[in-house]
Amino acid sequence: MNNVNDTIKINRLLDLYGRLLTTQQFEIMTDYYNCDLSLSEISELRKISRTAVSDAIKKSVKKLNDY
Repeated sequence: MNNVNDTIKINRLLDLYGRLLTTQQFEIMTDYYNCDLSLSEISELRKISRTAVSDAIKKSVKKLNDY
């Protein structure tokens, strides 16, 4: 699968199951996938590290795929 297909899949899963994520995970995923913000932009906006943003995205994607 390419990046465009991955993004479309994650957006669909986020629409369906996004509210099952924590509030912070949902907001980070929305910022990243819907608002197209970078990890740095999200980390500055949320006052957390880039690593924390990256970890939240990875965990959220796994959760969404598991649902």
